[in-house]
Amino acid sequence: MPRIADIIEERANLVTEQRTTLESAGTESRDLTAEERQEYDRQDERIDELTEEIRRHERQREHSELDVRAISTEPEEEPEARTLTRDSDEYRSALDAYCRHESLTAEQRSTLVVGTDAEGGYAVPEEWGTLHESLRESGTIRELATVITTEAGTPLHVPYVKADAEAPKIVKEAETTPDDGEEFAEKVIQAYKYARMTLASEEIVQDALFDVAGFVGYRLGFDLGRAVNKVYIAGTGSEQAEGLFAKSTVGVEGISKTAGPTGDNLIDLYHSVIRPYRGKASWIMADSTIASVRKLKDKNEQYLWQPSLQQGDPDLLIGKPIYSDPDVDAVGSKKLVVGFGDVRRAYLIRDALGVTIRLLTERYADKGQVAWRGTLRTGGAIVDANAFKIAKCAE
Repeated sequence: MPRIADIIEERANLVTEQRTTLESAGTESRDLTAEERQEYDRQDERIDELTEEIRRHERQREHSELDVRAISTEPEEEPEARTLTRDSDEYRSALDAYCRHESLTAEQRSTLVVGTDAEGGYAVPEEWGTLHESLRESGTIRELATVITTEAGTPLHVPYVKADAEAPKIVKEAETTPDDGEEFAEKVIQAYKYARMTLASEEIVQDALFDVAGFVGYRLGFDLGRAVNKVYIAGTGSEQAEGLFAKSTVGVEGISKTAGPTGDNLIDLYHSVIRPYRGKASWIMADSTIASVRKLKDKNEQYLWQPSLQQGDPDLLIGKPIYSDPDVDAVGSKKLVVGFGDVRRAYLIRDALGVTIRLLTERYADKGQVAWRGTLRTGGAIVDANAFKIAKCAE
């Protein structure tokens, strides 16, 4: 298996070769030849493959670090009596036994009560890392936004910043403070229920070496993540979350519905977000849009897109991280194709209890299978309209 440094270097070399080809054709004022176009497309495919391989290495490294911490951490002396939580060893052990369809002791059933939802499912602790990682990796928004977990699914009232504050003014003694601060309103974030199911044979589940947390966590995390990311991006806000792209302010209009954004379009969108929000800002767009953005230059003939040269670091566009999201529209008439800003300040996701799991043993008993039903009650909304802006295609 090649070292991660070699993969990163190969990817950077391919990008350099592509740029050399484009610059050569530009200097000679001609289009790419058929052979050059074929080679360029091959390089594009290889860059995508290497990008995915880098991501796999990063996920593997994260898993290894979790394992090392789990092995190297010395157990602390437990007090004689303590309150059980969903992060406790007792809870994780009881949940693992439940998911294996083992007979639970009275103590284990009592332990699981701390994570029980209204439908009889049990909350998944953060230590089920595979589930929570695959939930984030299925889309970009959960990874970048602010995420909070509430114990109940009652409506959550949050403040909403609608407009920037004007510059502070000097207030003289006994003078009334001017009412020109940020304009606040209130939003209510509901928790909408999403459910997915995954199955396995009874024989596999009964195998002591079978990694229940890894198998169930990855399958349910991925499926739930794909479902909720769509509404985090494009939700209407009616009976579903409010989408970051669907409801953000348009900062740049008139993007070509065939060619996609130009360098000037991107620079305009960058500066449509005021400086205080640009410090931790990032770009979000579809893979196909990123493919065209890779070729763009500024007025000084410098490429706007720069590949990552360090494992764990994202690629950069105008000096800011760029992320691909499968649920952002590709270029087309009236499509919202590029987003830029500080997602953590712009968007709030609320989960009610988190992901819960319920074991279904009878439904597929005639097939010798058991099923796990994963449920996530979640919602989201824009909480600061100034922090994130969108680029929209022309009709």
